Amino acid sequence: MLESLIEEVVAMAEIEVKYPLEDRDIPRLQERLRAIGARCEGVVFERNVTFDDERGTLAAQDQLLRLRQTSTVRLTFKGKREPGAKFKIREELEVEVSDYATMAAILARLGFAPKRRYEKERETWHWRDAEVFIDHLPFGWFTEIEGPPATIEALEQAVGLDPARRSTKDYYQLYDDFCRARGLPAGDIVFGP
Repeated sequence: MLESLIEEVVAMAEIEVKYPLEDRDIPRLQERLRAIGARCEGVVFERNVTFDDERGTLAAQDQLLRLRQTSTVRLTFKGKREPGAKFKIREELEVEVSDYATMAAILARLGFAPKRRYEKERETWHWRDAEVFIDHLPFGWFTEIEGPPATIEALEQAVGLDPARRSTKDYYQLYDDFCRARGLPAGDIVFGP
C-alpha cells in the first residue's frame, strides 16, 4: 500500500522553460497574456533557501531541496534533470508546511544546512493547463512557463516569445553566468543584505 502511494507521488514531473526579458517587455507580455485569456493571480515576494549536506550530496546528484516562503511555506525536492531535453524536465515533490523556522530546524537536525538564498517578485498567470510566471530578480527579469510541452509551445507562439531564447537553466545557473560575464563573484541572489 505505502509503496504504491510512493510510486504514484514520485511520478510527478515539472516541465518548464525560462526566457530573459527586458524591463520594456513586461507591459507587452502582460497585455498579450490578457488578450489570450490568461488569468493573473497577483504578485508575491518569495524568499527561497536551498539546503544540502556538508558534502554537497544533493548538488552532486543534480538534486535540489528548497524551502520557499511567500504567504505560505513550501518544502520542495527536485530530482535530476532529463539531459538534452528542450525543456527542463525533472521530478518535483512539494508540500506545504506550517512553519518556516521549524522546518528549517528539522532539516538541520537531518544534516542539511542552508547553502544559497534567492529572492524574487513573482507574478503568476494561468492559461489552459500551464502557469506563466513573470519573475523579477536582483539581476533581471524572466518569464517562466511550466506545463505540458505542447501548451508551452502554443503559449510561446501566442505571446511572441522567441524559442531561440529558451533556457532550461535554473536561477542559480543564470545568475552565475551573469556574474561570470561581468567578472563578479556569485553568491546569494537577494535584493538586500
